[in-house]
Amino acid sequence: MEANCSTIKKLRTLLTGSLAILALGCRAEAAGDGLPVRPVDGSDFKPDAGPSVFTDWSALPILERGQYRAFTSYDRDEASSYPLFDAGNKDFNNFLASCGVALPIALEKTDAASCAPSLQGYLIASDDSGPGIVPRSLFAVGTIDPLSGADVTFDEERVRIYVDDLATPVYDGRLSDWRNATAPPFVPPLTTWTSGSLVSYVPISYQSKLRVLLDNLSLTSAYYYRIELLSGAEPSGFAPRRLAADDVARAWEGYRQQARATEGKTTWVNQPFDLPANGGVHLLDASGPGTLDLVHLTLDTADVSDLRGLILTLQWDDQSMPAIDLPLAELFGAHQTLAGFDTLPMTVHVDGSQTDLTLSLPMPFASHAALALVNQNTRSFRAHAEIVGSSTLPGGDWGYLHASWQEQADSFAPGGRYVVADLHGRGKYIGTMMFVEGREDPETSIRSPFNFLEGDDRNIVDGVVSKGTGTEEFFDGGWYFIDGRYDRPFSALIAKTSDDATAIGSVSMLRWNVLANAIPFRDSFRLDFEYGANRPATAVRYASVGFYYLR
Repeated sequence: MEANCSTIKKLRTLLTGSLAILALGCRAEAAGDGLPVRPVDGSDFKPDAGPSVFTDWSALPILERGQYRAFTSYDRDEASSYPLFDAGNKDFNNFLASCGVALPIALEKTDAASCAPSLQGYLIASDDSGPGIVPRSLFAVGTIDPLSGADVTFDEERVRIYVDDLATPVYDGRLSDWRNATAPPFVPPLTTWTSGSLVSYVPISYQSKLRVLLDNLSLTSAYYYRIELLSGAEPSGFAPRRLAADDVARAWEGYRQQARATEGKTTWVNQPFDLPANGGVHLLDASGPGTLDLVHLTLDTADVSDLRGLILTLQWDDQSMPAIDLPLAELFGAHQTLAGFDTLPMTVHVDGSQTDLTLSLPMPFASHAALALVNQNTRSFRAHAEIVGSSTLPGGDWGYLHASWQEQADSFAPGGRYVVADLHGRGKYIGTMMFVEGREDPETSIRSPFNFLEGDDRNIVDGVVSKGTGTEEFFDGGWYFIDGRYDRPFSALIAKTSDDATAIGSVSMLRWNVLANAIPFRDSFRLDFEYGANRPATAVRYASVGFYYLR
């Protein structure tokens, strides 16, 4: 049945948090109580380019200023107790504040943050320490009405974005239009529906203030969100400009060409070579200063076991240890299984018995760069290498590219976390590749071999802690990657498999923090994940590669 909305408002405190009202199904009306309604087509929105966005790909290694933070819907109470949810795992419908006249929704909790008089809806991000930029936004929704099925789509939900002026939003539009690619500039390839979540990399920058609100929410739905900020960054091009769908596509293609194109650069290596069994080849020994821009390898094998025996090393200047020393299988996402994908900094293509691998991150060095490929297999290979770069360095202070491997199995203690990276010094974190295997746990509320994806992510940047809402949302997905494999410019679900006989599932995931969502740190950076919803029994094995620049 349907309940009268005015009655629900009067009974707000009684209804909030009660599972008994999950089947009521009433939507908030933005026009209620005589409040003014703004158009929902988003035609007013004039986002600007923001710092280091659609500008210079070669600037990625520059260690600029800025403090990364994230506003998310994570469960604020690690000991929370709700029916059907593990303790501390109610990572939805948690807001900074409920502003103006907003209907209560199921299991709603707010932080009691302050609201400006003009704000209407549920406050999900708030910052008064600009200048800054929002480089990534994520929204996911699912019903918790047992009578409604498993709907994970948006309907009339609206997002309002306020920049500097808190009286008038610069954007007011429906999330369903984002998903349907009908709300420029929130259109592909920067805004996409990605296997269960709506993810946007459209940059939204501000000089002094930022507010992001949701409105017109369903009473019986669960809303997850992640709004990432880089505040305190040097302002650049803050004059707003209108971006149509074609403008987004052209800007993106120009940026993609900067990352991938070889024109105007020096080809240091472009030749076939033989890789002997139990031997190795020095592919590059270059004097600096310079920057490697592309490493492209083609191998006459598509066997993942062969790739595990082929070790790539990269060493910079006078460093005593290689900054990268990894098997190709781990470096290119084939630790669990070999599969093709295409992201901006990395591609894998498998064609019959041939594998094509590309890494196109800028890799500066001051005096010396050495790249070698070691074959630990008992058979030889025929291969081709293309290495492209230039004799220029990024302006300002820059870091050396590193890729580090971590793994953990059979030692998952309650309250522990899997650590992807724990870095010290000055640097910039730019990417995470993770391989996880887990099992069903009959004691959890949802029996699934992918329960480990409930594990919340956490990063600590120069002492500032940001908590996430789950492993799949970190990698741009949702609902245990409900739509299966994908690859996007900045993320990929490389593989997802399960075995009914053993009730074990595994995933290979990749996400890049490039464009404006690279994470600078002055002193320290740490990224770690819960073992499932803090249930180590769901974990079998974790492994990962972290990509970062470090000085």
